[in-house]
Amino acid sequence: MPKSLLRDVHAKAFGKKGLLNNTLIAKESIQFFSDKKRFEHSLSLLESWQFNCLYLIYRSESRGLTYNELRLTIPVNKSRELKQFLLNASREYAIWQGKTTTHVLLYKGFSDFVDCFENKGIEVYAPTETTGSLEYDYLFDWHICKILGMAAKGLLKVNLTEGLHRRSFTLCENAITYSKALSSKAPHDEILFILHFLSQNEWLGREEGQLKPTPKANQFLKKNGFRLRQDIVAWWIQQRFRGNEEHFKRLLEYLINPVNIVDAAYLFWVIDPSYRILERTKTLTWDYLPKPLRELWFLGFIDFKCARDKIHAVSLTKIGRAYLGNEVTPLVSGDVSSLPNFELIIGAKNSPRILFFIATLTISQNDEPHLKCVFEKESFLDGLKSGFTEEDVEEFIHWIKPPKNVLDSLHDWSSCFFGAKIATVRLLKIENKKILEELMHFSHFMELVKESIPDYGFILDPKKEEGALKLLSHYGLLPNVNEKVISIEPFKNASWEKEFALHWPPNFEPDYELKESLDKESFISSIEATKYGTLYRKLDLMDLIKVMRYAKSTNTMLAAQVKNPEEKHADMKELFFYAQTLHFSKTPYVAKVQLKDTEDTIALDLNHIQEIKLVYQGIEA
Repeated sequence: MPKSLLRDVHAKAFGKKGLLNNTLIAKESIQFFSDKKRFEHSLSLLESWQFNCLYLIYRSESRGLTYNELRLTIPVNKSRELKQFLLNASREYAIWQGKTTTHVLLYKGFSDFVDCFENKGIEVYAPTETTGSLEYDYLFDWHICKILGMAAKGLLKVNLTEGLHRRSFTLCENAITYSKALSSKAPHDEILFILHFLSQNEWLGREEGQLKPTPKANQFLKKNGFRLRQDIVAWWIQQRFRGNEEHFKRLLEYLINPVNIVDAAYLFWVIDPSYRILERTKTLTWDYLPKPLRELWFLGFIDFKCARDKIHAVSLTKIGRAYLGNEVTPLVSGDVSSLPNFELIIGAKNSPRILFFIATLTISQNDEPHLKCVFEKESFLDGLKSGFTEEDVEEFIHWIKPPKNVLDSLHDWSSCFFGAKIATVRLLKIENKKILEELMHFSHFMELVKESIPDYGFILDPKKEEGALKLLSHYGLLPNVNEKVISIEPFKNASWEKEFALHWPPNFEPDYELKESLDKESFISSIEATKYGTLYRKLDLMDLIKVMRYAKSTNTMLAAQVKNPEEKHADMKELFFYAQTLHFSKTPYVAKVQLKDTEDTIALDLNHIQEIKLVYQGIEA
């Protein structure tokens, strides 16, 4: 802060004291404005909407909240007071305002006062008999493996716009149904979450118009599947909290005991401040939950107390409590029951590698924490085509320990697939019979190929092909070795990213000057030359429509001289109002307006407006 401004800050706190040492000025100013008792006293004097603004700013921590986002949290009739309140709060150093040249006002709190909001704005929920608990447990892990399994079987196709084909997305929605208990839109949100995670981590790639698991995904499930949950959570924290795990944990701590869903929504709304939370309600539906709260339910961190589709409260699950307590994540394991009727009952808590086998080799018959699947020959053989080795399948069969009749059938089905193999090989044809004969008797060359083919050539060994071709060059032979190789390409979808992403404001330097956002003299001199001035003027219809639209978008008051032209003896009336809804698609052109200092609204015909002007806040009409 410049020294001249620092002296003004000191004078504001202690009055003018003449010449003082700059170090003393800074020390005394900091002590005064960082005093928690002074801050808490100022909080007690605030109106509820003002307190709520500061509460949300402090909950947002490093993200901060913009002026337009805070407008969504206050009553409509208080929106005109918000900017001045925030400016005053910044001048009192209750919050600080970011300095920007783009007219975006960003507000953040001070770490000194974070503790002053502990346990405020949180209502502990008293459970009732009508509410039930809905928990997601480890189903998210299963759903990731299910989508990877569907991709492995070639069920996920890419459309012409580089997105997932509608039919393929429908197959995913039909497979992931548990969240429909809350909302028909919840499966869509979860599938988008999963697809974005898989594509961002390069676990899904494109192969000739289809999405396929990449070698990276297969290798992870085989060697590091036990880390799946940690990797998902770490990626999610990076996406939603920019890697600030401590901020995430501080918000999570408020959910240790069941709390009202509206209070919980406000906690995580600060990360997704894109909509207005419903007022005067104790329950919320899925549509009014911030995205981070929805995703925490998918991850199994929280459970919802519900009655039908109404969510009453939220609290941490065992998974959430373990994470909050920094407990070492246990190796997941669950029950597996293989029945003689070829059914398999398996918990979603099992290893992701087993879940991937289940998703690929069986047919799922439900979508619940205890999964019911069935073996069928056709589906089993389709799954084997996704790239499992004979050793992989034997390992899977050993894990599930099926009864003898099921074991024998699985072995029979496997032998149908692995008993005969079609392999793509590289053949080297030698046209010169003399050279072919010499090479067949050249022991070093024969070590570099798999076998010889009489009167034709050799079957190349891919691992030793380079050495064989090098030797071949000594015989004056340089064959074309180019071959079209189909590979899995990385795949990222911009629409998935756009739908999943949440806005995060850029960092701004603190604004120490905190000037009024409206410079009256310069503003008046420039605005009066336009149709948006503060003097009454008669406008044609198109200009009048533009003025009304401008006033609505900026929430600026209007003043108009109003008279019905069809009533000869009607008096001219002056109205002060705010434009709320504009109906300009067809005649008559009507605006729904709210009269000044009242909650009354009227329909105002534009033909009745004889003259109009704008009334800017801080400038007298």
